[in-house]
Amino acid sequence: MKRIALIAVTIIGAALLTGCGSSSSSAKAHLPKAGSDGAKAASLVVQHVAAGCHSWSLNGSPLAPHQVARLQHGNGITITDDDVMPHELVQTAGPSAQMAGMQMAKMGAQATIVFPTPGLYRFTTKAGEDYPSASGIVTTGEDNVLTLTVYVS
Repeated sequence: MKRIALIAVTIIGAALLTGCGSSSSSAKAHLPKAGSDGAKAASLVVQHVAAGCHSWSLNGSPLAPHQVARLQHGNGITITDDDVMPHELVQTAGPSAQMAGMQMAKMGAQATIVFPTPGLYRFTTKAGEDYPSASGIVTTGEDNVLTLTVYVS
């Protein structure tokens, strides 16, 4: 029952905060300040939203389908899947990142990325089917395509 209430609060809050409705959303990405916020580590959370199905938040920023982080090499990001469906984290460009737990197959599952060398890294997720517990949740519009760009110095 708590999970259903949490999902309902997340959906309502996300709808009020984001306004995203498709992969072409123009929401601004949160840019951590170099040398401080996000410079050593970052946290990214995938959540369900009513318009666009899923979105994510970087270090507590507003939910958006595209996020940008700035980190120092040797540091990383922890991704938590709090969505109503599984997500597989996929690197699409950049130097080889050290990744673990890419198959986030249940709510609360986590993946980690460590950036051993400076460079520009890009990631996305491949969403799976909704969990059976998500039946009855209504989503409108095209599913958002989640993308993450990481600048590593």
